[in-house]
Amino acid sequence: MAATGLGGLVVDRVEVTVRLKHTWVEDLRLTLIAPDVTEVLLFNRRGGDSDDLSDTTFADDVSQAIEAQAPFVGRFRPEEPLLLLREHLAEGIWSLRVEDMASEDGGVLESFRLQLFTKQAETTVDSNFEIQLRFTGGLTASQRSVFELAKARWQEIITGDLPTVEVDGEEIDDLLIEASGEAIDGAGRVLGQAGPTHVRTGSLLPCKGVMAFDVADLADMEANGSLVDVIIHEMGHVIGIGTLWHDKQLVAGANTNNPEFTGARCKSVYASLRGQLRWVPSTATSDPRRERPRGLFRRSTGWCRMASSVPKPAPKPKRWVLATSEFRPYPLGSYAE
Repeated sequence: MAATGLGGLVVDRVEVTVRLKHTWVEDLRLTLIAPDVTEVLLFNRRGGDSDDLSDTTFADDVSQAIEAQAPFVGRFRPEEPLLLLREHLAEGIWSLRVEDMASEDGGVLESFRLQLFTKQAETTVDSNFEIQLRFTGGLTASQRSVFELAKARWQEIITGDLPTVEVDGEEIDDLLIEASGEAIDGAGRVLGQAGPTHVRTGSLLPCKGVMAFDVADLADMEANGSLVDVIIHEMGHVIGIGTLWHDKQLVAGANTNNPEFTGARCKSVYASLRGQLRWVPSTATSDPRRERPRGLFRRSTGWCRMASSVPKPAPKPKRWVLATSEFRPYPLGSYAE
């Protein structure tokens, strides 16, 4: 399928609709291939011995995964997020690869419709800041791709190189994050942890950190479309937002009922953008799924919110949010608006 007349435009969002006749659809695997040959897995051997995909639409903004029996009619979440194609060039040849993984049953692809939502390409930011991801187990391929997307977002925001350091005999430039999925206590309880484990002497800029999540919660977030936002948010904690406020002496009245964030740089940047605000860190809670008390602001007074309950393309962290770290060696790119 040729997408023409889109010169200079990039992908913002993609939806794919397929009408396919086939007995025993569990034999099938469907993959969307972009003009730059990037592949996104849409459908991978689902539906048992039932038949057909009947105007089946794959989109990121739905929570329903393809499960149970065909025919699958309506909108469903793909196996891998179509968000992986965001910012890729829209013009060119788009293909749908249909693989029959068994020898006996057969069928025919009746139609394949692609909806491209496009936008003007943004100016590329040259960044010398590098986040290294080390996956230590428990994450699916699609979940690992979300971590890569979050990494790319933060590298658009932080553009300056940091001194290489040695941690446990290993050289790190600039930040190493060990990411994993673990069986903790099931969905809806302890989400996991994210934060720095090692910081640089003097500046306290993190050089190594950890992001570990309950595999059941990861599956739930992937299903409801919130995983991208949550991973971007939690990666910010590894960078130092919220997690090092006490170490930087940026909280007055700690361990009281009325603590207050005191970071002068953050206040100045926010005031220049939005006006005055009283900065009050969130207080402790008995709910283990909520952020650690030092990590966020109270909603009523300016909560530092980077995650969203509404599935949407990954947000760009704001300049004033990054400034809460008060880490002046972090040069910001033009994306931090």
